[in-house]
Amino acid sequence: MYARNFYIALLEPELQLLTFPYFVDEEDPAPASKRLGRGLTEYVIRMGEPLLATPKVFEELVRQGEAELIGAASLDWLEFP
Repeated sequence: MYARNFYIALLEPELQLLTFPYFVDEEDPAPASKRLGRGLTEYVIRMGEPLLATPKVFEELVRQGEAELIGAASLDWLEFP
């Protein structure tokens, strides 16, 4: 499946670390491994459910303190745990 912006993030639970074995993005470079934070990936991990984050949904998650912007803003963002 072709996608201009797509990544796979893996959680190493014992280290609370995210790794990115596959990452392609039109604007952002591939991130290094990182500790869990307040990104949308971490939100999906915490909730255990898929998420379609439109700009409105994302703004609400930020307002609630559930997420923060990491990298370039997305028009729509889809993720599955």
